[in-house]
Order: sequence, then structure tokens, then C-alpha cells
Amino acid sequence: MAPPRAFSRRQILGAAALMPAAMTLGACDPAAFGTATRGGAPGPVTVGLLVPSNAADPQLGLIADSLTKAARLAVSEAEPGMVTLRTYSTAADPGRAQQAAQQAKAEGANIILGPLLAQNAAAVGTLMAQSNTAVLTFSNNTDIAGRNVLMLGDTFENRAAELGAYAASQGKRRVFIINARSAAEQVIRDAAVRGLSGTGVSVVGSGEFDLSQEGLVAALPGIAAAARGAGADALLLTSDTQAALPTLVGLLPDYGLPASQFQYMCMARADIPPSATSLPGLQGCWFTMPDTTPVGEFNRRYIAANGNSPHLLAPLAYDGIRAIAAQASRSGPAGLSPQALINAGAFSGATGTFRFLSDGTNRRSLAVATIRSNTVSILKQASSRLGATGS
Repeated sequence: MAPPRAFSRRQILGAAALMPAAMTLGACDPAAFGTATRGGAPGPVTVGLLVPSNAADPQLGLIADSLTKAARLAVSEAEPGMVTLRTYSTAADPGRAQQAAQQAKAEGANIILGPLLAQNAAAVGTLMAQSNTAVLTFSNNTDIAGRNVLMLGDTFENRAAELGAYAASQGKRRVFIINARSAAEQVIRDAAVRGLSGTGVSVVGSGEFDLSQEGLVAALPGIAAAARGAGADALLLTSDTQAALPTLVGLLPDYGLPASQFQYMCMARADIPPSATSLPGLQGCWFTMPDTTPVGEFNRRYIAANGNSPHLLAPLAYDGIRAIAAQASRSGPAGLSPQALINAGAFSGATGTFRFLSDGTNRRSLAVATIRSNTVSILKQASSRLGATGS
């Protein structure tokens, strides 16, 4: 057996920071759809947008700028005068985020859009709970969802649910999870277990490895024995292409877990970066991605308005404004309460259809894709119907 290639420092550390999930940018239908919300008349609303500008990390500044531009784009496409947008800096600090939210509320905000980071969103949610003001956070950390905090971020539970339903339809019903021994991947593993529940597949076990070349090699014999002993027919991999995924899929066949016998399923996008599609070990792996039908339209309009490409998280701000504008056109400020947003049904956004669930998380329409001959191939198109309202 040839020795595995070593992980670079970037690969080893890449999975350690749990940021909101990056999403492929897509188009949107200008019309959102869902059930009308009773209790208010159509009317203008004010949005307090909280972004991590002025943070010490320059990358957060770039994200803040793109989120702001995407939100402004959505406002420009809404009914004139329906949405007033005011932007506030959090500096990626929970205390500053609370101050920003207080200022936004004092200046007439009916709803808070943001913040980005989970701890900031949790702090703002607690502050805004006393007035029952909805906080639409860009985070995908489901631990902070609930009460008045609703999530816009693409959650790992949602990805796992889509993969599980598709796997069951293809006769793959016994899933073994393989994750690195890191805080980030353990969170993804636990989210996957929750997401797979009720999909028709069973989680028959899991195995961990230290996030290093030596750690992976040392752990694989035991992981392989456990997966085979549990009767698994599919392997769910939590690493991404910037961490252990390329090396992991390259080594699995050498330890008795070939793709010909075990269906590989990836919690991360297997086509990012695009060069990953040429990796032999990722051929045939299943993963999720946003609706492919509207792909490119959001990018085109954003670039036309701003002269540069959006950050991968920019669609979240666009989607938030789309939902807010739709509710304003139906019920005005009354349509922006947490329960009204949950009861509203589905909205159309930059990456397809989405809705808020009763626990504060969301359901986003996702396609199931694979890689064949170094090219992404869609196995199941994203659905425009997301089930019963609020469930």
C-alpha cells in the first residue's frame, strides 16, 4: 500500500473553525410564495441589518460588505417603499452586537437581519426576546435557534435529511459515520445523526480519527472493521476538501471499504473547489447542493449592481430581505413576528425554496448530486415543495 500524502497545515486546521456553511449562488424568482399571514395590513417595514464590519479579521469585513450589498439588491427589487434597510456594525463582538440591535430597535427596526456569528446571534436573540422581535441570523449553528431566533444558514441537519431520504430511496439504509476528532466535525456528526432520523436509514455506528496523516492511518483499520461488522452499506463523511476528505476517500479502499461496496456520502460539497471533481476517490460520492435551476441569476444581478462577485454567504442576506418583503406586502410589521414567519410557508430565494421551522431552524430545498467523469451530475433535483407549514 502506498503511503498517504501528508495533510498540509491548512488541511489540518481547515475543519477546526465552524463557520456558517458556504452556499452556491443561484437565482430567485422575484415572487415569494406561501400562505398569507393574518393579523395585519400590508405596509412598509424597517430592517436592522447587523454585519461583522470593523472586525479584527479582514475576512469578516469582506463578508459584511457582500452581505450588505446582497441585502440592498433585494431591497431594490422589492416593491418601492416597502422595505427600509439600516445597517449596523457588530465588529464580531457579542456586546457590540447587542448595542447595534438596541440602536436598530430604537431607530424603528421591526426585525433584525443577522448577525453572522452564532455567539453574537445568541446575544442579540436574548436581548430582543423581551419585545418578541425576530432575529434572522446568518448562522447555521442550530444550538442557538428557537424562540425569536430563526436561522437562514444552510444547516447540516438539512443536508443529512436530504442525503438520507435519497439513500433510502436507493436501498442504502445502514449508514456508518466517519469524522475527524475535532470540535467542528463532531458537531457535524451529531447534526447528521439528527438529520438522518426519520429518513428511512439507520446510523449503525461511527468512527473517529485524529486530524493528521498519522492519526488517520492509525484509526482506519478499526473504523473499517467496525463499519463492516455493523453491516453498513453507506459511509457518511464529515470532512471537507480543505481538510481530510481527499486523503480519506483515497485510503478507504485500501482498508476494505471501497466505493464499489459502500456508497460514499459527503456532508460537504465535493465539487468545491472545482479541482476536487478530478479526484478519483470522489467519483460517485453523493452530496447536496442548492437548486440548480436558478443558478447564475443572482450572480448576474449582483455583479451588474456592484461590479464584483458576491461572497458565498451573500445569498443569505438576499433571502432574508426577500422573506421580509413578502411578509410586508401581506401583513406589514405584523407579518414579521417569529410565529408569523414560521407560519408563512415557503419563500423563494437566491438558492431556491426555503422556509422556517417551528424550532427556529429552516428547511432549504437541496439537490442531491454526484461526480461522474470529473463532472457534477444531478441525481435528484431540488424540490419547490417543502412539506407542511411550520413542521
